[in-house]
Order: sequence, then C-alpha cells, then structure tokens
Amino acid sequence: MPVHGASRVERTERLAPRRTRLSSKLVSAPRSSQQGPPRPPSPLVELGTRWSALESCLAQAGRGSPNAVHRARVASRRLREALPVFGEPAGPRRLRAATRLVRRVTRALGSVRELDVALSLLAELSELAGPSKALGVAVREVRKLVKATRADRRAEMAKRLSPQFVFDVTTRVRAVLERLASTPGQPAWQMRLDRRLVRRASQLDDALRAETSCPEASRGLGLGELHEVRIAVKKLRYVLEIAGASRLVATMKRTQDGLGRLHDLEILLEFILRVERGVGLGAVGRVGMLDLRRLVEKQCERELSRHVRRRQGLLAARIAAVALATEPRKGARPPRI
Repeated sequence: MPVHGASRVERTERLAPRRTRLSSKLVSAPRSSQQGPPRPPSPLVELGTRWSALESCLAQAGRGSPNAVHRARVASRRLREALPVFGEPAGPRRLRAATRLVRRVTRALGSVRELDVALSLLAELSELAGPSKALGVAVREVRKLVKATRADRRAEMAKRLSPQFVFDVTTRVRAVLERLASTPGQPAWQMRLDRRLVRRASQLDDALRAETSCPEASRGLGLGELHEVRIAVKKLRYVLEIAGASRLVATMKRTQDGLGRLHDLEILLEFILRVERGVGLGAVGRVGMLDLRRLVEKQCERELSRHVRRRQGLLAARIAAVALATEPRKGARPPRI
C-alpha cells in the first residue's frame, strides 16, 4: 500500500519503534548524580517528562473524564512553557509545529473544564446554604442548564481531540524529542529560561497595572482585568517551576487558585443570570435564584478581598522572579515539577 494511503494503525505502528527508542533514552538519562552536586537538567528528560504527563491522560480527557480533562490541561500548559526553553535545538519549524498543536489541546479542554468546576461549585454552595426548598429549585435549574451546555462542549471537544489530531500532536512533539535525543547537551537553555522569566514577569506587571487602573476590578464586577492577571500568574508559575523556585511557585499558586475560583464563580453567575431571565420558574424558583445569586456574589467579594490582601506578596514575587533571571550563576538550577 502506498505511504499516503496508509491506515492510522499502520502509521501508529511506524511510530512505535521511535517511541521505544525514545523511551529507553528517557529512562536511561540520569536526573542527578548520587555523589557531588546535581547534574544540569537534560532538555530531553525535562521535555519528555512533561510530554509523558500529557500523553498519559489525553485519551481519557477526550472521552470527557473530569479528572483527566483537568490533568491534561495543566500538563499541556506546563509543556507549552517548557518547549521554548528546552526545544530550540530541534529547530524553529519543529518547535512551532509542536507548540501550536499543544496550544490547541489546551484550548479544546478549557471550556469543558470550566463547566466541570461550575457543577462542583453548585454542589458546594448548596451544602453551604443548608436545606432550602427555594434554593434547591434554583440549583436544579442551573445544574440542568450547565449539564446541557457541558454535553454540547464535550461533543465539540471530542471532535477537536480526534484520534487523528492526537496522532498529529504525538508525532510533532516526538519529532522535537527525537532531535533533542540526537543533539549534545545544550547549556544555552538557561539563557532561554532567563529570557522567558523576564518576559512572563513583565506580562504580569502589565496585567497588574491594568487591574489597578480599572474601576470595575475594585468592585469585583467586570473581571476582565483580573482574568488577565490570573493568566499571567499561571504562565509565570509554570516557568518558575522549570527554574526550581519552589517558594515563588507557592506564591503564584495561591494567587492562581484564588483568582481561578473567582473566575469560576463568575462563570456560574452567568448561568444563574441566564436562568433568571428565562420563564417558568415560579415564585419559589425566583426566590431561590435570588438567594443563589446573592450567595455567589458574596463568594466573589470574599475572593476579591483575599486577592487584594495577597497583592503585595504577588508584586514582591514578580520582582524576585526577575532577580532570579538576572542573578550571577554558580551552576545549573535543577527544575522541579
């Protein structure tokens, strides 16, 4: 059969020998020496570890498993930050192709993950409010809408993460890994890491400035600026993980978790407003929707207050991240995930 007419199974079989060779190199590549100072991290090992984390849950995520969707989304973000740092020796074309497809994975998973969290929040808020007939009616109506929307988004995600697409992602990322496997050690990765640290810290600084200049952010209403802060924090966090800056990572994670909850509450609030604008709720349902909306808004205010209190620590962490990128080197910093 001609190559261009090969089935997906045959193409996967052709990929399998390369996968075996790569796996043996990843397993045999030493992470550290048992005696003396730790060895510099291997680009092949660091990228291979992040790719394995994504590959291990990608198929389950495509089938809609909430836990797998979450793990795959986080793993894809980690891989996206590591590819420009470690993957440059593979060449710009290979690197761009792999990065583009991994970005598509993140985007395909995002909308479904938001609704998985919205359902969890509904259950949490229902328990927090205690037994209430009106609130129970409201929660059921909102849950019904969220589940229907999630079913549509899962179907769309399944199309975007088709077996052919997963094969393409695997092929592109492994092309980068194979080139790294045949390339000698690349000490220049630290310079690329430093540049990325400075870039991500600068983006966070811009987002924080935009936040303070937005009057809506202070009231916790139009949260576009706070959402940009959350994205900037997330990107800087994953670069700091590569740098092994565990204390700065912890600061970023606290901020990311708080702003992430605020974002999730805002998404839930949108569904509540959609149900409120509908018809057929009845008197009890309308009372319950009002109670549920007030409960969500109260949670939003609480998370916003926490963010304001954490803001100075976040600014200090941003400055420390820049200092980490510009301080004199005594040796390689081993990444930690």
